[in-house]
Amino acid sequence: MEQQGNGYAKAAMKALPEFVLHRYREIDEIILAVNERNIAAQQLYLKLGFLDRGVRKMGIHGQQLILHNRIT
Repeated sequence: MEQQGNGYAKAAMKALPEFVLHRYREIDEIILAVNERNIAAQQLYLKLGFLDRGVRKMGIHGQQLILHNRIT
């Protein structure tokens, strides 16, 4: 937890679409699951362009939001 709030996740998630685009040209969408209780992570992903299409799945630690980000 001491690394939380230092911007590491934001930097990694910002770099991810370009990385995927160049390494895996057949991939056109990144889909991730985030725990419903993890509001900070949800806000980060939404700010970075992920979309909440209302899909939910039950995970081992509770309800998960399924977020989508199209890459081109």
